Amino acid sequence: MGRKATYRLYACIAGIYLILITAANAQPALITLTASNSLSCEQKQATLVAVSNCVAGSAYQFTGPDGFVAMNTTGVISVSVDGSYSVAVDNGAGCKGSASVVVGSTLHPDYLPLVDLYNSTGGANWTNKSGWLGNCDPCSGWFGIRCANGRVTNISFASDFPGNNLNGTVPQTIGKLSALTTLNLSYQPDLRGSIPASIGNLSNLQDINLAYTHCSGFVLDKLTSLTALQSVDISYANFVGTIPETIANLSQLKVFNCGANAGLGGNIPASVGNLTKLERLVLGTNQFTGTVPASLGNLTALTTLYLSDNQLTGSIPAELGKLTQLQTLYLSGNQLAGAIPEQLGNLTQIKRLGVDNNQLSGTIPTSLSALTQAEYLYFGQNRLVGSVPDVFGSFAKLTELTLNDNQLMGSIPASLGSVPTLHYLQLQNNKLTGCIPSSFTALCGKTVDISNNVGLPAWNEFCDSGYNGLVTVTNGSWQDPATWSCGRVPALTDIVTLRHAVTVKAGSASQARRIDYDGLAKLIYEAGGITKLGN
Repeated sequence: MGRKATYRLYACIAGIYLILITAANAQPALITLTASNSLSCEQKQATLVAVSNCVAGSAYQFTGPDGFVAMNTTGVISVSVDGSYSVAVDNGAGCKGSASVVVGSTLHPDYLPLVDLYNSTGGANWTNKSGWLGNCDPCSGWFGIRCANGRVTNISFASDFPGNNLNGTVPQTIGKLSALTTLNLSYQPDLRGSIPASIGNLSNLQDINLAYTHCSGFVLDKLTSLTALQSVDISYANFVGTIPETIANLSQLKVFNCGANAGLGGNIPASVGNLTKLERLVLGTNQFTGTVPASLGNLTALTTLYLSDNQLTGSIPAELGKLTQLQTLYLSGNQLAGAIPEQLGNLTQIKRLGVDNNQLSGTIPTSLSALTQAEYLYFGQNRLVGSVPDVFGSFAKLTELTLNDNQLMGSIPASLGSVPTLHYLQLQNNKLTGCIPSSFTALCGKTVDISNNVGLPAWNEFCDSGYNGLVTVTNGSWQDPATWSCGRVPALTDIVTLRHAVTVKAGSASQARRIDYDGLAKLIYEAGGITKLGN
């Protein structure tokens, strides 16, 4: 039997009759939606069946948890996630209706989200997948999973390379692991894509580690509602964006490491200074601009502060001198200018201090004499003037010292040669003069560079012979001590390097073991002047 219809005269306009045709069965549909079973370890899928009184050709659209959408004409579909499902029917001729059903589950509440994680990251090819999917209880020994009170609280696959070969993306359902306190997906270089917004549902999360992955996109704005967080490490990944002002919401944060994400930038917000429990703040090797916030001086629990290799400008805030627990401070590789603040001398616990490769000027503050625990000091590639501080030679643990590429003058402190731990010393490209101290024989064989100081002898000759060669520091007379680097006239045993025009006065003799010429240097003889060369 075909469809019945009603024809009704609607209007007559200019001799044209309009007729309204109404389908006889244009009434709300009677529809039911049933589920074949609840989900269980024995039955991990359920069949949904929609039945309606609409005529053949009806379309059924199903919706459900996690954005589930499906459409067909049979009204039958299989699902594998518990929760509420709805169906809408429409036959295109006015027969419409909807119904819903709840698919129950006796599965462990964390089982399905972990199955999604397994499938979306190539679980079949993980290096270690022990226990996974062998049963329906993730708390029964699945690799990388720890539980408390029957719920998954910790996911951690690796703490170093080569990781566990996760390959793929983090699924949206990660946000259903409501008891999770630790999410450590670090050292998985094939983990990629953006982190789903559902990460913001993990209200118990205390530690998130996505370091050394290829995850990308925005992430920090998805974390600022997780007020239980104590540690965030997203270093060495591909994340982008800025640090939101709302980062201040994370008042329990102790570790904040965003280092080495080339897409992170913008200003460092002053609100970071409200994170007063921070112990490690690492923002190095990014694209951060603007000034170093003075509010960082509020972070008095800090032991580590890395801001190196960004595009920061302005001066070093004197407020950093309040961070008396600091052991590591790196501001290297920026565009910081002005003087090194005297207040940095308050950082008496410092072991590593790097302000190199900036545009700093002035002298090295005498207050830094208090940094007696220092092991690594980097001042190179600035515009510093004055002399090399003698006090550095009293730092018994000093291992590396760079002062290269500045405008330092004067002599090299002999005390540096007496530091037993010193193995790396860079003094090149300054204006240093004088002799190499005899104490520096202890540094021969170590990494030392004193080159391109016009008034210093050659380092290799000092180490080869055990004594100083002499170098000219100005044009002048051979017999004048002021002409020579060590302030004395060469003896017959000295190796001499001429870097200037030197005159042997009339009737006098110059003497040396050997004479080397550097650049346009020359030796000028007045009448009767001679040179004696030794063996």
